[in-house]
This record gives sequence, structure tokens and C-alpha cells, in this order.
Amino acid sequence: MIMYSVDTIIMAGTNPLRPVKGKDCKALVEYKGRPIIDHVVQAHTWAHGVRHIYVVGPKDDLESALSWYTERGRVTVVQETDIKAGRFNEGKRLIDSAKRGLEKKFKDNDDPYVLFSACDIPKILFADLDLFLYRCHALVQKSDPKPDYIQSVVRLEDELLMFDGLTEQERPAPRFKEGAFRFGNIAYANATRCLEKTHLIDLAYSVRKGRDHPIKTATTMFGWWNTIRLSGVGASLFGRTSIEDVKARIAKKHDLFLDMIEVHPSVAADTDNDEDFDSLK
Repeated sequence: MIMYSVDTIIMAGTNPLRPVKGKDCKALVEYKGRPIIDHVVQAHTWAHGVRHIYVVGPKDDLESALSWYTERGRVTVVQETDIKAGRFNEGKRLIDSAKRGLEKKFKDNDDPYVLFSACDIPKILFADLDLFLYRCHALVQKSDPKPDYIQSVVRLEDELLMFDGLTEQERPAPRFKEGAFRFGNIAYANATRCLEKTHLIDLAYSVRKGRDHPIKTATTMFGWWNTIRLSGVGASLFGRTSIEDVKARIAKKHDLFLDMIEVHPSVAADTDNDEDFDSLK
């Protein structure tokens, strides 16, 4: 398998609204004797399709946790912005972290494509990353128009196998004609194009995390009709919408060409809270 390598930006910022095991930076929580971020970075360093890794978060703490990788030149830690007084906005913080990572990345090379990864997916394997990257590159090469953003997705029933005792009530998922899918924690993006659409990143984060009026934000992204049909009740009454319908809606309304690729459930097995962490197999 011929690989096209890209840089990775791992989002490992602090979030005082969602502490895990008492830590605002969940990347530093220990899982099986090592910080979660160590597991994630190790998988990325082993992946043939990953060129260089930029980790955005609290620099001193992350450099200490990742010293083995930074000393060997595989990882660059980028300092996150300080948390300002007042209301903490998770979506805008995510955008700011992405911009910080991209600013450093574009100083090193101008390849527009990049892999975005979360910091809290300790079960991920390098093979999962390589297969996703290979399929993304193939999709970009054959598509017209080329996708600006390729989201990893996992079937809900497969993701639940990664946890002990969690149900779809704890891990809700939109329901398409093709099945119920959870958004994964890696995405392949044309960073130049996506930076022009940062408001959509904020909206997508709101939908995924269920914060700030999720119905309102979902309808902004997908439209009223698709949002109704993505819900369980709406699907029963009116039939389910398809992934293609949602992609077409986003392209028409937002001028952003989105695609989705199904991946191994380890990519969606994140630890957003203590319950997720304790239930992860």
C-alpha cells in the first residue's frame, strides 16, 4: 500500500468544563500506566502515513509527558492560549487550538491537507490511522469536487463494544438510512479551506457534544428536515435521511464538501468524562 504522508495536529488543550479524573487536561490522565496522550502519540508515530505530529495544549506538562518523542524530533508541542476570564467557549477554544497548530505546521511546509486527531483515544492503533489516511487520499484523488473535510464515523453498535455497560443513552448517535453512526475522533481536512469556515467547526462541535442548544445548532448545519429525520422519533414518522442527503445539504448551504469514512471503533472510543474512562475496556 503506497502511502501519502501528512502532518497531524492532536488537540490536547485544557477544558475546565469537562475535567476527567480531576484533570482539566484529560490528555494527561493515566491509562494503563501511561498518560493517555502517550498512547495516542505512539500510534501516530508508528503510522506510515503520518509525517510530523503537532500537539497543542499546556506545553510544559505535555513536553514532560512526551519527552521521548520530542527529543527524537517526531513531536512538536505547541502552547495553547491562556484561558481568559469569563465564559469558556469549547468550540472557539477548539478553533483556536487548530489555528495554533496549523500556524506552526505551515511554517514547516505548505501541504494544505492535515490529519486532526483527538487526545483521548488510547485504544487507537497505527493500522487504524494508516487505513483511514489511505482511503482519504484515494477519495480526494478520485472525487470532483474534492472533499474539504473527511470525517471518520463508527457504527454505534460497534463502538459500544469498546465499553463495559454503556448504552446508546450514554453514547447517542444520529440515525441515517445507512445506520446509526458516531463521529470518530480523527478527520482529514484541507486546512486552508476549513479555516475559511471556522463557524462550522464551532457548530459541528456543538452538535457532537450536545452543548448550547443542540437542536438549534443541528438545524443550522443540516436543516430542519434532515435534523428531524436524524432523530429516532423523526425517523420512525418520516423515514431516515441518508448520508448523501446530509452531505448535499452542507455543500449547498455552506459551500463545504464533506465526506465520511467508516473506521474501526477504537477511533470513537473517547474519554469525555469519568464514566467513559471507567467503562473503557
